[in-house]
Amino acid sequence: MRKPMLAGLLALCCVLWTPAQDDQTRLEAFLRNFEKAETLSVKLKVLQDSMKGGSQGMGPLYLEAVEYVNSRSAELSTDALLRQMALLASDLAAESHHLPAAEPLWMLFEAAEDSVVQWSILDALGVLAGGSDAVVGRIEAWLTRENTLKEAGQRTDESVIMAAVRALGNLGKESSFSVLFETNNAGYSAETAGAAEEALYSLEGNLKQSFMKVLEREVTADKLAALEMILRVGSLGENDRAELAEKALEMGLETASEAETETARDLRRLALNALSERKWADATPVAVDHLNTTIQEYDRGMVGKDYLLEAIYGLGSLGTHDAAKRLALYLELLNTYTEHGKPVDEQIVLAVIDNLRELGDKVAFTNLSYVDYLDYGKKVKKEAQEAIDELKW
Repeated sequence: MRKPMLAGLLALCCVLWTPAQDDQTRLEAFLRNFEKAETLSVKLKVLQDSMKGGSQGMGPLYLEAVEYVNSRSAELSTDALLRQMALLASDLAAESHHLPAAEPLWMLFEAAEDSVVQWSILDALGVLAGGSDAVVGRIEAWLTRENTLKEAGQRTDESVIMAAVRALGNLGKESSFSVLFETNNAGYSAETAGAAEEALYSLEGNLKQSFMKVLEREVTADKLAALEMILRVGSLGENDRAELAEKALEMGLETASEAETETARDLRRLALNALSERKWADATPVAVDHLNTTIQEYDRGMVGKDYLLEAIYGLGSLGTHDAAKRLALYLELLNTYTEHGKPVDEQIVLAVIDNLRELGDKVAFTNLSYVDYLDYGKKVKKEAQEAIDELKW
């Protein structure tokens, strides 16, 4: 019984071994023929013939072809056959998933001046460079330089930019967040900016933390762009959006540069609206700071009434005792102005009262009741009484 069983096992091993042997024999034959070929046209024909049996196991041949093109890269712009080989070799290296080809392909990318060759290589690197942080870093550095040129008004090739964006999105490395974010805001076409944003969402790592770093470290214009993106990212939860909007409001208040002041105000307005929509009570302290700053800016003629009204309603929408305390204090200030004959805007007084009514916090009782003793119009006094009637005792 043992002999037939042994014979069966040997036969099975032969069946399993034969395809691997065949692949190796086939690879060696093509490698020899590629090396032996004396003309570029014959080498290209060898490469083309290798496709007939499939690319599996043929990676070393395609690596050899890439390295051959690299050795003659100075002729790429003038030799159509060499260009054809560069395109075919990069495609086949990716198809065969031959990872050692990543470094030579990057060398070829740097040497190539033809945009079609460059984006073909980048497409291949989007498959092959995952195992090489060094190559990923080089793609990121190259794209950073291109973004700098674009922002400086110099010419860039968007087809190659798009290929780099695709490659980084496919590779999905967390390190690519910064450059993809830059690409989204560098002034490219809507198609390229959209591709950069889409690629950004496909990256590994904590997307919320990546956005938080932008809000903490970048210039105000980038903070504003980041918040706009945050508010439309489907993969972020509502709590994450609210926490990021809170950080954006905080950073907008900390902007010291006079040149960035208007952008910082836009950032604060957008952040407060986002917090208001979500009734994010945790943001009450920073919303109070925003109102304090906005009151000062309004009194100095630096912002319009609409901006102040938004700050009042934004704080009131958070529904907290501290929000009611701050609005009650503002009403006390407006009452003092009125008592001493200093004009106040009725719309602002009504906005404060309206929010105190919505909050219903008894902390506002004293200042609401004092309205009736002052020289306000009938509408203000009526609204103040209605707010008192709705206080929660």
